[in-house]
Amino acid sequence: VSIYKNTLVLFLTNSIKIYIKKMLIFLLMEVIILLVPAILIIFPMPLIIKYIVLIFFIFVLLPVMCFGFQLVCISFFDELINKTNHKEIYRKGLFNQ
Repeated sequence: VSIYKNTLVLFLTNSIKIYIKKMLIFLLMEVIILLVPAILIIFPMPLIIKYIVLIFFIFVLLPVMCFGFQLVCISFFDELINKTNHKEIYRKGLFNQ
């Protein structure tokens, strides 16, 4: 049973609220995610090494970074939305229950 009212307007306002309050952390995470492809483009290296690094990035680093990004977003959501609107579930399901 969902306790959230899932309307598009609510999703957008919550997303904007979270992004504005935590903008620097989001920008830092985006820069880190884009750093590996930028290194591959900027620095000259043999083609085989570029492909090895690219495959490693796509299949190992990118999923780990996306998972970390999702955990950070869920933590921000809990802090900014649940803390004010749903106090009974604030910090539930996270490490310090």
